[in-house]
This record gives sequence, structure tokens and C-alpha cells, in this order.
Amino acid sequence: MEVLSLCPFRAGALIWQAAPGAYSLTVIVKATFTIVPGGEATVAETQVPVTTLAEGGVEDLSPLKPRVDVLVQGATDPEARVAVEGGSLPAGGPVPPQAPSRRLLLGDEAYAWAQGVLGGEARTAGPPPEGFDFAFFQCAPREQRIDLLRIAASIGMDRILPTPGRIETRLPQRRPHAFRVDPKGGRVTEIVLRCDTLCIDAAAKTMVLTFRGVADLKSGAEADVGKIVVAAHPEGKRIRAERIDRFLRLGESLEEDVEAGLNLLEMRHDAVLIAPKSGDTMVLPERVEAPPITFIDPAPPDVSQRQRTRTLPLPTDRDEVGLSNPAAALPFRRPEDPIAAPPLPPPPVSPPSPKLIAEPLTEDTTLDMPKAAAPPSSREIGRRVEPLPNAPAPPPSTRTPATPAIKPPIKPPAPLGPRLGKPAAPSAGPPRPSPPRPGPVQGGKVAAPAAVSARVSAAAPAPAPASAPADPPPPSSPAPFDPASIPIERCATIAAELRHRPDGRDALLALNALSSASWASVERHWADAMDQEAAQGQRKLLLAYDAAYHATQERLGLRVGLVEHARLQVAAERGTTADVLAELGLEASDQARLGRVWTQRLVDDPRLMSKLAAAIGAARAS
Repeated sequence: MEVLSLCPFRAGALIWQAAPGAYSLTVIVKATFTIVPGGEATVAETQVPVTTLAEGGVEDLSPLKPRVDVLVQGATDPEARVAVEGGSLPAGGPVPPQAPSRRLLLGDEAYAWAQGVLGGEARTAGPPPEGFDFAFFQCAPREQRIDLLRIAASIGMDRILPTPGRIETRLPQRRPHAFRVDPKGGRVTEIVLRCDTLCIDAAAKTMVLTFRGVADLKSGAEADVGKIVVAAHPEGKRIRAERIDRFLRLGESLEEDVEAGLNLLEMRHDAVLIAPKSGDTMVLPERVEAPPITFIDPAPPDVSQRQRTRTLPLPTDRDEVGLSNPAAALPFRRPEDPIAAPPLPPPPVSPPSPKLIAEPLTEDTTLDMPKAAAPPSSREIGRRVEPLPNAPAPPPSTRTPATPAIKPPIKPPAPLGPRLGKPAAPSAGPPRPSPPRPGPVQGGKVAAPAAVSARVSAAAPAPAPASAPADPPPPSSPAPFDPASIPIERCATIAAELRHRPDGRDALLALNALSSASWASVERHWADAMDQEAAQGQRKLLLAYDAAYHATQERLGLRVGLVEHARLQVAAERGTTADVLAELGLEASDQARLGRVWTQRLVDDPRLMSKLAAAIGAARAS
């Protein structure tokens, strides 16, 4: 279990069982402030650590405190008093666990469980006995307990400090926030902290505030806890879980624009988009009276002009579907209806096209021919006409037949013959031309005109020329670049090398068969993939990217080992993170990545915990 403090305050945690099989996590944060007479207390340079009774310290690792303890250490005047939250309390020190006022609260079994918890064995102590009184962990006398200690509360001290008279100070606005990062999905959740201990050190002129928060766990294994992150804004602003998540993933600052967007669920519905960034008060826009809207009632339609709906007969022939006025077929409103929109002008009327002949001519078949020459009557069609005896043959017609007003070529009619049964349905094919004018009767048969014969000859397909050698197919265009073809580990390796060796950018991209545009698409592809995975509570891609990036940094000789990780943790406690990062040649994003990499390594190999603890101790001693 890793506890990462991003502020000067010290933090710790313990796992314990609130009930059989129900594990809980308690986070403890201790903040030490220097007393400023007449002003607001400031953050002390030396922060008091979280200790256990086994280490000779105070009772920091209490799993739960129902009320707030107000303690004073080093006060020599028996008349010393503390004024806090509207009450005046005695200035006494802590009561030891074996004192009768505390020991008599528990039986032997419950007292043994409490001793094990305070000694640092909470995870293996099992659940507390039934009916356990958690007031046992209140180490202040009963008369020195209050229900609530608010942030920025005024503290009055009478005869406590060496300075004579009454000293007034005020608790600072700065308060810690604790978060838990799930080891599997990387989800960040806040653990609400509550101040339950105020300890005034008269000799050091300091105040120590102890904050405590409790969260549920699925199991008692430290690997299932994940990372505990503690942060505090210098101005006392609230830090939300999404800000911690962006800090761990992207290395963004925790102090810039913390409350840039207030929680929409905490706003009024009419002030969400106009809430200022500078405070919590919602400034509503001035109400502007809009001019009244005048509605003009349209004149009622003339009912007398309406007609009853007419039903038009459906056409019986497929060639009769064309209408000169399509609006006339709509049975809704007449065009002169004042409510309806004005009718559209009718489309231009085209002359009726002649029927296409797709079947043999019969006695009932008529041909639409120009009026210049009437076709033979139906009695002359389909009946053999015998020439008169001794009659000369009629001379051939020299008149050129009129051409129908149809642009497509005209197909000649089929040969005349006897009347047959029902003609077969025309087969689908190219548009069929209109029939030409029949020629004169010659030898008992109707002869086709010369012009039609010429057109038929012209329409006959010409013999295909000898096939020429086929042209080679055009060269196929190269397939578009797929950014997913570059694995995420390779993407991280290239990104690390480009960052730490910018002079060889062109050579490195060429070595990986990449251009500047394709490399940008690869980075964008995997960044979007990691964002989508994070939205689903997963971070497999992120961990894979971090591992490859970190391995490349180690190969390039950068100092990103366990010792540097410990130094950065201590630097976060002291507020010197920027100086240590500059000394190591790293950036803020490297700190977050380093934390994720080593957290995963500690989960995979718990034996590294002792090495990390030793490295943190050495960094704090330096």
C-alpha cells in the first residue's frame, strides 16, 4: 500500500475489520501549523509524522473517533484554558489507554483488540467484539471533547503560551483531501476527511490537526487498496477527484484552475452557464423584458369555395399515367384555397409519344402516323391482297416518308402476319424506337420504306475489329496508413526517444518508416484509445505505455529508479517537487508516470516495499 502526499502534511493508513469479512480503510493526515498571534496560523516547516504506540508515538492509528479531542501539551499554568467553538475547555494533555476512565469502557477481549490496533496490528487483529465502544479511542478527557471543529475556527489560548495574556489565532483555510486510486481500473475516489483531534504544543508554539477518513474495501489485502493520494490547495480550495486523476495521468498542476468549473449538480439550474470563477455566489443575469409578440389571426377560409374530395380513376394503360397538372390529382385542397400554399405552375406539356410496338401487328393494331399520309386501313392489314388481272404494278413511291418527332432511333415494325393469340410480354432491353410509316403494298406484302431500310442497315452491328493488346492496368494507389499498425509499446518508445533525443528526430522517424504526419496520427490514435479506456475505468493501455516509456528512459540513462521515486515522494511532502524534477532532468508528467510504474511493480513484487521504505527514510534524512 502506497501513501503519496502531494502537500507538506504527513499521512498514513491502516486496514481493519469493522465486522467479520467487512474490511475498512482508515486514512490519517496530520497537519502541523505555527501559531500566529492575532492572525491565521501558517504551515510549519517541520511536520509531525504519523506514528504508533509501538514506535513510541501518540495514538495516531485509531480507526475511528466519534468526537473531537482538544489537547494541550506543555502548559504549566493550572489555570490555562482553551476557547474553541464557543466553549472554554481545560488545557489538559492526553489520557493513556490504561487509565481507568478509558480502560473501564472495554472488557478484556475488547481491550486486547484495541491494544493490537493501536500497536499497528489492525489488519491481523480481526473484527472488534460485539458492542465495542469506539469512545475508547478518544484520548482527551471527557470535558475536553467537542462535537465539531470547523475550518478557519478561532482559537483562544489563556495562559498557555509563554506570552502573557490571551492569545487569539485562527485555523488556516488550507485543509487536506484524501483520494484512493483503484489498482485495477485506476478510478479515483475521494475519502472524506474530518478533523477529530486538535493538539496545541505550548513549547513549540504549534498546533497539530489530525484528519481521519474511512472507506470500505473488498478485501484485506494491501494489493487491493491501491494508492492513497493526499493533496491540499495552498488557498484552501477544494480539490476534486477528477483533478487528481488528470494529475496522475497527464501531470497537470493541482493548483491551477482547481475550481474552474463548479459542480453542475451544486448549481442552480438557471446559473450553470454564468457562474463566475472567483466565488461561490451565483450572479444571475438581469432580466430583460422581451417585446410582446403580436399574433395576427388569418382570415377564415371561404367554406363555400371548397369542393368535396374527388377520386380520380386510376389509368388503365401504363402510357396514360402522365397528367398535364399533377396538382389536380391531389384530393387535399383546391389551389384557390386561401389556407393552402399557392399551386406550382404546371410542367410543360410534351407531345404524346407514339406507342412502342413489341408484338406482331394484328387487325386491331393501329399505327400513329403523320397526317401527311394515312396508313392503310385495318382491312388491308393481315389479309392477302390479290392484284387485279392484267393490271400494271404500281410504281414505287418517290416521296420520302415523314420522320416522327422522336429523337431516339426508330426500330422497324415486325413483319405482318396472321392474327395470333395474346402477345408475349415485352422483354426488358434498350428503348424501343417508334414504328416508321409503312411502304406501299408490293407483291401482296407491305414493303418497308427505303429510309427505314437504310436506318436498319446502319443500326446493324459492324464486325468487331481485331482485338488490340489490352493496356496494362493503372498502378494501384498505396493503402492508407493505419496508425494501429504501430503497437502502443513501440509508440511509447519512439515518443521517449524523440523527447530526450530531439536532434535525431528525422532519422528516428525514417528508421521506423514514419513521416511527421503518420507519427502524429499514431500519437493521436493511442491517446484517444487511452482516454476511451479510462472512461470505462480501465488502464491496461496506459500501464503498457508507461512501462515502455519508463524502460526507454532507463535505457537512455535517465535517473528514474526507486531511489528517485522515493525522492519525489519526499519532495512532495516538503513542497520542493519542482526543484527535484529539475535536478533529475524530468518533468511533471514523469513524476506521475514514475508513480504509476513503481506502484505496479510494488503490486507485482511486494518485497520491494521494504526497499521503498528505506529509500523514503534516507530521502527524509537528507
